[in-house]
Amino acid sequence: MDKPLRLAALNEIEGSHADAERPLLYRDREAARLLGCDRSTIWRLWETGKLSYVRYGRNRRVEASALARFIEEHRADATCEVLLGRSERL
Repeated sequence: MDKPLRLAALNEIEGSHADAERPLLYRDREAARLLGCDRSTIWRLWETGKLSYVRYGRNRRVEASALARFIEEHRADATCEVLLGRSERL
């Protein structure tokens, strides 16, 4: 994910201030939009344990805090990968 997209997603997830209308849980489609990937990637991240989820009935949802944490963790990884001269797929 490129830096402007990552920052835009973080801003949308966290907001610049507390916003009562901001969702706490996101569907796979919404999480994919925020991360700039497709739904199958979200499911792969869930299945590999790289992105946590909560059960909502029979459905899975991603907490806003889990998305923000995932972005922050991969921001650090991207910096290390550039320094090491390698890249790794999610």
